[in-house]
Amino acid sequence: MFHGRGLETLSQVEITDSFRRLREELLRMAYATYMCELVDEFIREKERQEALFLLLLATLHLLEAESEPAPLARAFELKLLALLGFRPQLEACVHCGEPAVGAEVRFSPELGGVLGPQCPSEGGSVLRLSRGSLETMRHLLTGDLRRAHVVRLDPATGAEVERALEAYIELRLEKRLKSRDFLRQIAR
Repeated sequence: MFHGRGLETLSQVEITDSFRRLREELLRMAYATYMCELVDEFIREKERQEALFLLLLATLHLLEAESEPAPLARAFELKLLALLGFRPQLEACVHCGEPAVGAEVRFSPELGGVLGPQCPSEGGSVLRLSRGSLETMRHLLTGDLRRAHVVRLDPATGAEVERALEAYIELRLEKRLKSRDFLRQIAR
């Protein structure tokens, strides 16, 4: 790569891994495209983010090798958010600091995490999360990325976690990702 008058120019590249399975399976390609767009939207041009790119690379390798892409995508989203300083508060109420308890909790994308049963949402939207969905999010956030594929998401839990993370991410990006809509169509 060399610098020209206004733009950088690539003079040579070498493919070290072509991710063949990702290119051959439409659903995996849709997940990979979404993850790449997510990284592209969150980082600024010429900003060094080595840890973030290593996370993306590891996730793409796992996506190619493992059987279930949805839990891996949710783990990637959570770990990406944490690396960028947007880690959602999943342990205690963002308003009062009390531990999140009960069979169902409230999640505020605007406030950045869970809310206690009596705490105000301050006018922002609030999503309901079952205890299982909250525990799944905690596990995917703190657990080993290489083990994310073993998490089995029943349809209700998977939908709750996806909805909460989608709202949280869109609020941070201030836009809707086209690749997410494509992924949703393919998954149907």
